[in-house]
Amino acid sequence: MKWTAKVLAGLLMTGLIANTWAFDYSKEINKAQRRFGTVKDYPIVIFNQDEISWQLAQANAYGNKAEAKKKRIQIIQSYVKKKSGMQITKDEAESLEVYVTALKDSAYAMPILQGDWGELTFKMCVVFPASPNTNQRIEHERMLGLLTEDVYANLDYEDIDLRMSYEQLGMFSLYHEISHCLDPKFLLENFNGHENPYNVHLSESYAEALALLILEQMGHQNMGKVRGQMRMVYSRKMGGYLAQNPRLSMGNPFLTKGGVIYHLDPVLRGAQEFVFYSGNSFEEMSLHQLMEESVNIVNNNALDSRTFFAIANYLAADNKAEEIQAYRERAYESPALFYTAYSGLVEYHDYTSYVLNKILDQSFFTERYSKRIVGNSLLANDRKLCQLFKKKEKEIFQSELELRRKILREKVLPAESQRKMAKQLNSIHKDMLWQCR
Repeated sequence: MKWTAKVLAGLLMTGLIANTWAFDYSKEINKAQRRFGTVKDYPIVIFNQDEISWQLAQANAYGNKAEAKKKRIQIIQSYVKKKSGMQITKDEAESLEVYVTALKDSAYAMPILQGDWGELTFKMCVVFPASPNTNQRIEHERMLGLLTEDVYANLDYEDIDLRMSYEQLGMFSLYHEISHCLDPKFLLENFNGHENPYNVHLSESYAEALALLILEQMGHQNMGKVRGQMRMVYSRKMGGYLAQNPRLSMGNPFLTKGGVIYHLDPVLRGAQEFVFYSGNSFEEMSLHQLMEESVNIVNNNALDSRTFFAIANYLAADNKAEEIQAYRERAYESPALFYTAYSGLVEYHDYTSYVLNKILDQSFFTERYSKRIVGNSLLANDRKLCQLFKKKEKEIFQSELELRRKILREKVLPAESQRKMAKQLNSIHKDMLWQCR
């Protein structure tokens, strides 16, 4: 199926797609850049995928040839200079290259550091938001690991009683990464010789807490509950799977302990409670105050180190009941050392089990979409997009691209076709370069 202007117009005329966009990710990124770019004593640069991909494609800067790589590095340096006024080195630009070419599905925060090891400070912090070529379903599948058959079997998106809107997912992802760049404490500790799974948990806890507070002030209210439940599903299901199959990550502790690292429901509950009990004064708090309160929320609500490793052992254990009993006995023999870990483990086991039973339809329905629209033509074969690309009509090209994203987000396609369309959109600028000559 070719995504020609005629097909798109037909979908609009039949009412399957709304004529307006409720959420423009690109505009939100640019708005966040204006707000947060200069709030610290180092610049924060938020890469807009559409902007940088357009520049790379127009400059013929994709591919493995030395000349293309040289152009990419120069474009990244120029992009950073334009956004921040700061000139980064060739090596620093090379460290960012993979995030604008290959790692486009997920979101990242990448600090550029200066100083001596052990006393490193921020020179700059760079945010790479997640791809805008996605939708509510695909984001839930990605965040929960839903397409991992060994974990969820035939359980499908429709079988999960858990939803955040696409806008909520996109906003939380963006501001989580921005919050890493605003972190005055936990992120730098990981780079100054203290990186371990537990400290990464604290860093992730801070980013999650501050993101919730910022979004609450922006009017996105009461997301902590559902976000926390999503984190719990991932923690127990994907986290347990990775812990019990260390060969999948070659024993990388940051992956095998990913389930407990991303058990962020405690800090989300703490942040949501802080908003509730702050009352009207919350709306008047400065960003600096929110950052300070987020440190307090982490200190008071994130897992303590002993509970962290108790949960990590539990997730890796084949027999969960035996692991809980082992900690029960240790708590009995040495309560000063083990009772806190035991009580935290019992709470984790009980509450996450209850949440999973409430959210997941354990009937394990078979796949709901047996008819798949596969098609053999890429979006890059769309003549209109090619013409706009060749003529360097950036604004009209972007408008056409948003129209295709709207189709993806309105979910008028079967699941497999949604995933295929998202994949094609992720490489649209590069494909334009190769196929629209």
